[in-house]
Amino acid sequence: LYVLAFILNFLRYGVYALLDGLIEGAFVTETVYALVVQDILHFAGLALMATGLFKWLGLKARHMLVIGVILSAAGGLLAFSYQGSPVMNYLLGHFVTTTEEASCFVFCNWYIFVASGLLFGGILRQSRDADGLYRKLFFVACPIALAYIVLSIIFGPFFLTKDGWYYAISLPDAAGLLSLDLTMLSLFHFLLKRVDASRFSVCIEMSRNVNQIYLIHWCILGFIDSIFCYLLDCVFSYPVIYGIGVLLIPVSCWIASRWRGIKGKRARTIRGDDARLQP
Repeated sequence: LYVLAFILNFLRYGVYALLDGLIEGAFVTETVYALVVQDILHFAGLALMATGLFKWLGLKARHMLVIGVILSAAGGLLAFSYQGSPVMNYLLGHFVTTTEEASCFVFCNWYIFVASGLLFGGILRQSRDADGLYRKLFFVACPIALAYIVLSIIFGPFFLTKDGWYYAISLPDAAGLLSLDLTMLSLFHFLLKRVDASRFSVCIEMSRNVNQIYLIHWCILGFIDSIFCYLLDCVFSYPVIYGIGVLLIPVSCWIASRWRGIKGKRARTIRGDDARLQP
């Protein structure tokens, strides 16, 4: 996934910059930046590799959360402290925030969300009383979430993060967002107990394909951005952007559903072949 992120970035931006340079007869620096710029797929790859390493070392989810907290605190303190060469800023931007242009979803600041999810998932699987667990979560997380919302309205979004920069999110802001997550999870848990799940069938189906849908969004929007914004210098208004988003949701859901069906059919075929090979 980490390698795929570099390839996809280059296909989105670098290939056009390279062609632009060949046509103009001059090297375009964006060709290099497209290879090293950081975004969420890079973070996903780094987070998966780090989690695999931690598990290989025998660490539990609670240990990973402690590591996530330490990394988050360090990432918040080090934000915008590296101002080296542009390429170095992009490379370091995979781990700590160097500049706003170079750093998105940096590893140190965002791994805490992965670690929190791993710990929550483990606790939920071991719990014999899911209702009781979600009830406790709600009564603990909801007051914190409400206080965080009120303070954000007063002081502005991400007021506890340096320069209010979302991607450089600090530990206190991360705690505020996690409290919002846990509050909504608890509410949805009890909502589905009172409302027929069939009414949320579309949303549930989307959640099953969320990774595929996200990758499809990434690819389609990336190429739209590359062609129209980079090559043609187009600037879309918000109504157009929202219109593209509304159209993209059913398209990406359909593609993801078809892809899942193809994978399932292929898996069944392979299992059938394996069964026929048995003596």
